[in-house]
Amino acid sequence: MTDTPGQPPWTRREEAWRLQKDGRTMACLVRRDERPGGRWVVILSLDGQWQFACRCATRSEATFAAESLEQDHRRGGWTT
Repeated sequence: MTDTPGQPPWTRREEAWRLQKDGRTMACLVRRDERPGGRWVVILSLDGQWQFACRCATRSEATFAAESLEQDHRRGGWTT
């Protein structure tokens, strides 16, 4: 994946997980902002549309947030 013009500068972007339910796709991205003092951002998208984002101070916090969101969605019937 590459960033497009107009988006914040990210040094790293990776998909943490992708789940499906009823023909829809929920994905979770974890990103690092390269600007001074930049934080980690966890982004949920539904069918490619951003639905939710949260900022985390460290990578481990972002990983924990992404894993927690995945568990919640799996309990709601989303699967790989």
